[in-house]
Amino acid sequence: EMFGCTLSVRVVFENPTLAALAAYVADSVNSAAFPASPITTLNAAGSRPPFIFLHGDLFADGLYARQLAEELGPDQPVHSVAPHGTCGLPLLSTIESMARDYESLIRTVQQASPYRLGGYCASGLVAYELARILRAKGEVVERLVLLNSSAMPTRSIGAFDALIRQ
Repeated sequence: EMFGCTLSVRVVFENPTLAALAAYVADSVNSAAFPASPITTLNAAGSRPPFIFLHGDLFADGLYARQLAEELGPDQPVHSVAPHGTCGLPLLSTIESMARDYESLIRTVQQASPYRLGGYCASGLVAYELARILRAKGEVVERLVLLNSSAMPTRSIGAFDALIRQ
């Protein structure tokens, strides 16, 4: 009910453990709610370097990123990147591994610097690590924008806790 997924009796018998049921629900939710590609181009036009935003939204495909792209204006290309565990991205256990994985992914939309990066919530921490990795490789990170990001969560969120325990 929490994830908007219906489990038939057949599905329950075909997935007899909690881990198997959780994987089934995650696959059902991800395939229904998220686009096939982890990168969504929200604005392809413009003369500025692209803004690559790690939206971190597990359930709504970064809808707020669309508003952000509008506010940045028509001259600012914007790419919204889905969090790990959605859109075919593996669920990784560390911020560093997520940032390394994102590095090759973002190079599919932008080959070289200057980079403009941003992230929301926990994805802000990943954006920070991604910026650190890019700079260590000699790339220029012109801007890093972190929105509502902190090193430790301030409250427990049931849906996120369930994903973390997997």
